[in-house]
Amino acid sequence: MSNTRSSGMHIKVNPEIKASVEPILSAIPFELSSIQLTENGYTTDFEAELLSVSDESYVAVANGAKVYKNAAELE
Repeated sequence: MSNTRSSGMHIKVNPEIKASVEPILSAIPFELSSIQLTENGYTTDFEAELLSVSDESYVAVANGAKVYKNAAELE
């Protein structure tokens, strides 16, 4: 879906951090709209990585890997 409207975003940040980041951001112009996201809101690379890990986990469990419900069960 294409959005032809523009909008702004305001955030509060520590003044020291802002001062250290401003030269970097001003030297690297970018548009957030140029980032293509999947329907789940992830970048295509990150979603592919998640799906790969999910597939590997499914195969491991199918082959008898132990499944833990929480960290306490690891002890």
